[in-house]
Amino acid sequence: MSPNAVTWGVFPAKEIIQPTVVDPVSFPIWKDEAFELWTSQWASIYEEGSVSRQIIETIHDTYFLVNIVDNDYINCKMLDMFERLLERLNAPAR
Repeated sequence: MSPNAVTWGVFPAKEIIQPTVVDPVSFPIWKDEAFELWTSQWASIYEEGSVSRQIIETIHDTYFLVNIVDNDYINCKMLDMFERLLERLNAPAR
């Protein structure tokens, strides 16, 4: 439960972006603030009941913000986790 500095963002034709700090204590607070912006600012741009506003409200109400860190740069298995999740979601019900 302590802050963890993770890798730098590296993108094609761009300079290296500063490291990201993952802080499990402040993340839930920041997450709530970020999601609040969906309704207080982004959704308010569109008329009540419009398709655009409904999409934003649906995302706000049904999506989760997660932060996944894999510090094994050479043998990263992060994508394996998502592949297993998709396999389970697509498997027939038991």
